[in-house]
Amino acid sequence: MINYILGVEWNDPYRFKIVDEGKSTSQAHSQTTEVTTYKLNRRDGFKIQNSLTIVDTPGFGDTGGIEKDKLIVEQLRDLFSAKFGVSEIDAVCFVAQASARLTSTQKYVFDSVLSIFGKDVGENIQILVTFADFCQRPPVLEAIDTADVPGPKTKEGLPVHFKFNNSALFAQNKSCAAEGVSGEDDEGDFDEMFWNMGIKSMMKFFTALNVMTTKSLSMTKDVLRERQQLEISVQSLQKQVKIRLNKLEEELKETASQLEEHKAEISRNRWEYKEVTEMITLKEKKEKSLTATKMAVKALIDRLKAEYEDVKTEVVKVMGDSTKCLNRLKEIALRPNPLSTPETCS
Repeated sequence: MINYILGVEWNDPYRFKIVDEGKSTSQAHSQTTEVTTYKLNRRDGFKIQNSLTIVDTPGFGDTGGIEKDKLIVEQLRDLFSAKFGVSEIDAVCFVAQASARLTSTQKYVFDSVLSIFGKDVGENIQILVTFADFCQRPPVLEAIDTADVPGPKTKEGLPVHFKFNNSALFAQNKSCAAEGVSGEDDEGDFDEMFWNMGIKSMMKFFTALNVMTTKSLSMTKDVLRERQQLEISVQSLQKQVKIRLNKLEEELKETASQLEEHKAEISRNRWEYKEVTEMITLKEKKEKSLTATKMAVKALIDRLKAEYEDVKTEVVKVMGDSTKCLNRLKEIALRPNPLSTPETCS
């Protein structure tokens, strides 16, 4: 995109790329490790008519796991909420490999991104297909359509998309004949064709971008706020349940310890059939033993009931708060519940 904006052509002996010398990256990981904003101020020579702000995010579902994905959402929330952050948006771009199929991981990626934004951003979603061929329809389009990703559609009902193959970006652009190399003309021709395909797609993309309605991120910020509140509610519920279970476990251990401690006494006072001359004495002993046992059991049951009522009250309150958040998300979010299927939950 930067090379297109700066007017770099196929035959030019240079290319532009972003280099962070402070980081070393592995090909096994997404090239972007945190949400990064790039600002290009319009100047003479640009092939676009406006300044441009690009918000680049790490890939969801990458090797960092769900905790890393949560961090991405937090960083976006901070960016959208900051005083001098991003307050409006023209396009949300999905970058997907042409060969991608709708696996549970791919669906998780789609749902994770859509769960961030408000419903009003749906028509501004754009699909950028990488590793694309010239004439072949990218299989990922069926995956995107099946996943019900919103956005403009073609006459065939498939997502409008823009094809790129960045293998041409740093390919050798000098003619093989000039280099005295034979037998590789076809490869050079393909590289140039991929380059031209990318330039054509980039022109179409910016043409589409110019006619899109800019959207405020107000509803999106509401979505992020509700998700944050929902997460807080769930964490609170988990914490309360854990505390109460630990307390119950301690009480049960204490009761078991007391029973063990008084085991001999209990054994001496347990009911036995004996032949005696005065039945009233045994009756009194039985009643005394049973009364003590009943009182101990009743005291334990009363404590457990009180604990249960306390937990019930707290759980009902937290569940009520969570329900409010979920209902609000159903109203405003592109994906109210990104983790609603067994595949993604696992």
